[in-house]
Amino acid sequence: NASLSWLLILPLFWSVSTSYAQSQSWVGMDDATFLFDDISILKTEYTQWVAIPLGNHIWVEAGMSSGLKLSQVAFPWRLKNRYPPEPRLEMVRHEPDGNPEKIGLVDNAGVYLYPDRWYASVTTKEQLIPCQADSDAGRIIVNCDTSEGGKLVVRENAFPGWNVQIDGVRSTLLEDTWLAVDAPAGKHEYRFDYLPMDVFVGVILTAIGLVLPIFLWKSRKPSK
Repeated sequence: NASLSWLLILPLFWSVSTSYAQSQSWVGMDDATFLFDDISILKTEYTQWVAIPLGNHIWVEAGMSSGLKLSQVAFPWRLKNRYPPEPRLEMVRHEPDGNPEKIGLVDNAGVYLYPDRWYASVTTKEQLIPCQADSDAGRIIVNCDTSEGGKLVVRENAFPGWNVQIDGVRSTLLEDTWLAVDAPAGKHEYRFDYLPMDVFVGVILTAIGLVLPIFLWKSRKPSK
């Protein structure tokens, strides 16, 4: 008797063609290279937090690929009592609060500069002094030159695992929401490194996972 299993190709073809037709309504490709040019208005000379219009996820990839330090990006969850830093440059489609300076317009969204918001700054008894900062992954280098001592604040959440050196000498972080350390007067370099205990635990578990199978294989008794 001839097999009728070949008839199964009919519902298979129908299901694939239906899925393909449905996807045409949702999946497509657009030329978005203009985003990389337009978002360059948010680039800063030194590290600063910047923000794109909330909910406009199309700008996220362009911003991250351009090396921008994005704040206030939509996330499905937040850590308790931890909040995104306020941006120095912000792109919004409405009139923002605080009377910032409007410096441009991109895709019907205004680009605003908040002159008093700095990624890194030293607060003394009389003034707030901005500092030059460069960040890369878990390392932040801050250079400050002040005439009097104060408190250096870097707008990064102070999670456990951060440490700081002043001119190459280990120092102690202050209790604060952000990274903070006592800043002596004069010109100094501050280096912040993020190395949480999770890294060591991960390395140890990885090493065990690599060595243990080899040990068990070597110690295996040959079958008779």
